[in-house]
Amino acid sequence: MAHHRIQDTGSFKERGARYALQNLTEEKRKNGVFAASAGNHALALSLHGRQLGIVCEGAGAIGIGAILSGKLDYLKGKTVVSILSGGNIDSTSLGRCIERGLAYDHRVIRLSVIIPDKPGGLSKLTGLVGDLQGNVRDLYLERAFMRNDMSSQRVKMVIEVRGKEHEEQLKEKLEKEYDPSNCQFKNSSRLAGL
Repeated sequence: MAHHRIQDTGSFKERGARYALQNLTEEKRKNGVFAASAGNHALALSLHGRQLGIVCEGAGAIGIGAILSGKLDYLKGKTVVSILSGGNIDSTSLGRCIERGLAYDHRVIRLSVIIPDKPGGLSKLTGLVGDLQGNVRDLYLERAFMRNDMSSQRVKMVIEVRGKEHEEQLKEKLEKEYDPSNCQFKNSSRLAGL
């Protein structure tokens, strides 16, 4: 059993990184080293899974993650090849990467809206989402924590959409039907660290 916790970063990848850096030629050291974040790994995995049908574990997708990060301006206009390797990713990690990639691409969004707590209220909301071809993936009703209003309920939803434009169409339709101050779309700022 490996004891990753005794590494400075708590990861076995630290040893590989150090070894790779120690073996750089002087010319390569002058060019610098680019490190992609785990968020960029998620984007890379999502890209491969969606567009290329390739499954690649996080370290194997780092090249695409680096390119997607937008931090390699000196490569613009040049032919770039990214090596794909790996294959030892577990399905839970892959699922998380795909979900984050979908959220980043505005293909999965979160919504919180306050609606009337009466028969047909929830049906009306889901009908509006369905009319625009949105697909409700998760739904949660919150009544107990609604303050000062016994006749309303907060609905929290995760919805599949086709992209940013589709998200905006849905937002516009719901804000026409419900008080805009009670409609909160929570996709754009949550992944700002990527």
